[in-house]
Amino acid sequence: SDFVEFLEKQAGISSNGDGLDDMLKNGTIEELESELSDNVFVLEQLEAREKRLHQELESAQRLEIQWRERSQRAGLDSDAKKAAVNRAEAFSREQARDGNKLKQVVAMKEKQKISIDRIKAKLATMEGEAKAREDVRTAREVARNTVKEERERVKKDVEDELQRMKRELGL
Repeated sequence: SDFVEFLEKQAGISSNGDGLDDMLKNGTIEELESELSDNVFVLEQLEAREKRLHQELESAQRLEIQWRERSQRAGLDSDAKKAAVNRAEAFSREQARDGNKLKQVVAMKEKQKISIDRIKAKLATMEGEAKAREDVRTAREVARNTVKEERERVKKDVEDELQRMKRELGL
């Protein structure tokens, strides 16, 4: 909860995405994997916060209804009715606060999902490029080995032919 509240306060600072853009442009696979892990963790925390806020919102709604019903009961003196109305209004304000927090958390969650998707896309591209480089490297090694083997075969054939010619000439 403290972590998510910290994130809520930082939402304005981190919403520009410059840090992520730099990471996507210049980061290594390892750095991006770490960033992905961090973003997934933050998303999980935001989802938990969203769930708690929904529960708090429902609770405040129930309590507001209960206090409004109490304020309408017959036989209550004006002070008791006023106190019940005040309690109902307090729960109404709590709902408004929770609703605003919920909107912020949902917006932050969507930004996290977008960041996660961008990181995954970049990782897929980088891993594909790394695989392609590895394939090129492997192809070069195979070509070098093939050339080397061919040279050795030709050298052996030449030596065998020389030996055969020497035997024919009696040398």
